[in-house]
Amino acid sequence: MEAAADSASALATLNMLEERLHRIEFLLHGASNALGIPDSAPTQSAGDDAVSTRLANLENHLSRLASRNSIIQDVLDIYKHYPDLFVPAAETRPPSTQDISTITSIVLAHASSFSETVSCLMSVQELPLPPASASADLIAVQPRLERVQEVQAAQLREVSDLRARSARLVERWLEAGVVGQAETWAEWEERVRVVERGVRRMEFQREKQKV
Repeated sequence: MEAAADSASALATLNMLEERLHRIEFLLHGASNALGIPDSAPTQSAGDDAVSTRLANLENHLSRLASRNSIIQDVLDIYKHYPDLFVPAAETRPPSTQDISTITSIVLAHASSFSETVSCLMSVQELPLPPASASADLIAVQPRLERVQEVQAAQLREVSDLRARSARLVERWLEAGVVGQAETWAEWEERVRVVERGVRRMEFQREKQKV
């Protein structure tokens, strides 16, 4: 019973590897027959074929594919020298030691998120694409937008220049109008005090002469 289960698991793994090899070759070369299978892809072996034979066929086909494509050869070289890069992190590995009940509870706990994800994907698919005329209109107004941006930049430079000139004028007005006028008033007050002292001395002299 256990040997039959192991054999079924091995066959399922081989089928998955063969299918992935088909997909890789189709992505790299794109040549396929009427059934959508790559022309040079190995035909899937029957279930009663020896596992070792099917593994050997997969290795031979992968070697031929690597000889035809430098990308696959580079990936194999990287795997040969740095195999740790292809080992998933511990948190991303499937829970192989959990029993069926635990795995079922984990899946059921996240069942609501599956439906939500499907709903979001369906809503994205149902979103209408904007008409081509709208895109053409946007492309047509792009030169106008660029000219408007240039005018706006020129206006900003002019405003900045006007602010600097205004600041210089205000500074000049403060120096000449406020500070200068204050100095003038101070000078006039000093002259008035001098004149007042002279007038008082003259009046004192006159009073002294009368006596």
